[in-house]
Amino acid sequence: ALVVAIVRALGDPAPVALRTGVWLAQAGEFAFVLLALGEQHRLLPADALQPVLAAMLLSLLASPWLIGRADWLVALAPRRQGGGAEAEIHPDLWQDHGGTCGDWPYAGSDQAI
Repeated sequence: ALVVAIVRALGDPAPVALRTGVWLAQAGEFAFVLLALGEQHRLLPADALQPVLAAMLLSLLASPWLIGRADWLVALAPRRQGGGAEAEIHPDLWQDHGGTCGDWPYAGSDQAI
């Protein structure tokens, strides 16, 4: 939600903000380092360690599925009446930005990347 709010504040339309939020929502490997340091320095309560670790793992496991279906998730999001800045961006406009998930070799498949 934070990424979506930042992207919207920078002036991008809602579909772009939602896709960006989906693409950046997963926990990264560095989060495991931070979690270990938090535990080591007692910054994280012991009973919170396992739920945080489980949430991180679930986000990593769900990310390929969510990223592959980002356009579908954007289509489910409610839209404001009248279009304007909320209007969908045509996929051809994305080609200068590295393409979309559909361009990835295993997008939409059950194979691991």
